[in-house]
Amino acid sequence: MDARISADQSKLLPIASLNFVKMAVITVLIPVLDRVVFPLMDSVDRKPTLLQRIGQSFVIQQFAVNYHFFSLCNICSINNEQIGEKDL
Repeated sequence: MDARISADQSKLLPIASLNFVKMAVITVLIPVLDRVVFPLMDSVDRKPTLLQRIGQSFVIQQFAVNYHFFSLCNICSINNEQIGEKDL
C-alpha cells in the first residue's frame, strides 16, 4: 500500500498508525465511558450489565478504528490520483 501523503516522497504515513489509533482510542474511551457514559445511563434507570458495557465499548472502538481506516484510505487514494498512479 502506498502511504505517501504528498506528491513528493517527503511525507509518508506509517501503516502502523492503525494500531496506534486503536490503542489510543481504547486508552481515552475507557475512562470516559467509566466516568461519564455509564453513570449517565445509570441515572436514567438504564443499568447495563457488565457484558453489555463490554459490548458497547467494543462497538464504539470499532467505529473509531473504521473511521480512521477509511480516512487513511481516502488520503492515500486522493494523493495517488495527484501523483498519477492508478493502482494501489
